[in-house]
Amino acid sequence: LLPVTSARRLENIDLAVSAHFLPVSHPSVKKLTFMHVLLDFCIFETDVIRALNSSEFHYIFCSSKPALEGLRKLVLEHDLSNKVFLIPGGYPRLDQNILKLNQIPYNRNKTKIVVAPTVSMREAPDCDLTYLAPFLPDLLMRLANEFPLAEIELRLHPQDISDLFAKRSCNFRHFLEEACVITEKISNISLSVGDNGYTRSLHADILISDTSSFAYTF
Repeated sequence: LLPVTSARRLENIDLAVSAHFLPVSHPSVKKLTFMHVLLDFCIFETDVIRALNSSEFHYIFCSSKPALEGLRKLVLEHDLSNKVFLIPGGYPRLDQNILKLNQIPYNRNKTKIVVAPTVSMREAPDCDLTYLAPFLPDLLMRLANEFPLAEIELRLHPQDISDLFAKRSCNFRHFLEEACVITEKISNISLSVGDNGYTRSLHADILISDTSSFAYTF
């Protein structure tokens, strides 16, 4: 467990393990990346290719068959200078979620709607239309008006919650702040963050999301 800038300088490491494509180690260090993407979509293809090529030996534990095939296609289409090993893996967290979900009672007489945007306080350039954040305040108010008897839950990304508390500057900040205020004022809208209630959020009847991995987990 090291700061990324420090880890990238260290060459005397046998293996670097990461859950993200970002280069977190020196190019000479073998790297094992655990994929958390279930399907084969690739929004930031250039960044992913650069990351795939970041280590001389890069092992990738793929979470599903579509993810494996999607990465294999990318690897074959680009002239990478390193050795990439795609490992047919799985998604153990989903198995755990299913076990937990079956143990949680759920009131089927009340409709539950979960709104779960992807991490938005660190938005990427040229991807404005992939973010739900700018529409959150209006969306929550419309849902409350159209479904007054429903249980509506706003599930913000844990990173966004941390950035909000840290006063991080962001184009979408005021939208998220306004959405949080709405959850305090409207009785049938609640705010759920982090691991607290994560599994309960999967009990929703309807999920509204964007590119969040929570959508694919759901």
